Amino acid sequence: MLGEALSIGSALTWALAVVLFKRGLQHSPEATNLFKNVLALVALGVTVLVLDIRVPDRSMDHWVRLGVSGVIGIAVADTLFFKSLERVGASFMGVIQCAYAPFVVLFSVILLHESLSLGFGLGAAGVVGGVLIAASGELSTTTTSRRTLFEGAVLGVFSVGLMGYAIVLAKPALEASHLVEATLTRLVFGTAALLLWILIRPGTRKIVGVLRDPRAWRHLTAPSIVGAYFTMLLWIGGMKYTEASVSGVLCQLSTVFTLGFGALILHERLTVRHWVGGTLAMGSALIVVWLQGA
Repeated sequence: MLGEALSIGSALTWALAVVLFKRGLQHSPEATNLFKNVLALVALGVTVLVLDIRVPDRSMDHWVRLGVSGVIGIAVADTLFFKSLERVGASFMGVIQCAYAPFVVLFSVILLHESLSLGFGLGAAGVVGGVLIAASGELSTTTTSRRTLFEGAVLGVFSVGLMGYAIVLAKPALEASHLVEATLTRLVFGTAALLLWILIRPGTRKIVGVLRDPRAWRHLTAPSIVGAYFTMLLWIGGMKYTEASVSGVLCQLSTVFTLGFGALILHERLTVRHWVGGTLAMGSALIVVWLQGA
């Protein structure tokens, strides 16, 4: 049950981070991604030192899995995520993230050969269905242009798909590693790739300058710590301690939580659809957890 609890926790903290990121999104996607990664690197590095965690004697295959997962999931997918969030906002981003669970389930079957039961399928469908119901009202109320929504949706789906692939790819290495050390290693690869991309493109000084910008420290510190430190540990822990497909479905609850935090922090109005969809998603998630523990 540890993996299931961690996955639900990651959905909760990620939802909070998404809302906080949207409220403080005043820099380019690359700059925002760099800022959150640097903060998370420092926090994870301190954690490794305090806990005296050593790098395990892992195989080359596991090093490659963690490295590729970091590059794809952190350097590429997270940057695309912020590009999408910039265009569509937190609520519609929740709709787009409905694709996460199907992607994770698909890749868990293809890459890890996990088997899915009928009961799991029904529970997973309930989670995704509830999430879609809860988020559907946002589409009719947004004032964003259709072109911007389309661009944001495409970027968001690519982002979510790459996140799903990256985390499933890393699962064998995660299972043989310490949670904090594996999270840090993956982040090191991802941040290094992001820095390389920033250095070879125009506007390097402006992007790197985010680390000295008082506005960034004021607006991005809280979401970076919540989203890149706590969420990453919970998310990777969920993937490490339970099946990838189960973790993917439970992490999908972040959409429902995003709507809740949107109401509390951004003062967005919750409708009957939000309550019905949220109840269905939460109930179905409990079914998934119960079936996994049975």
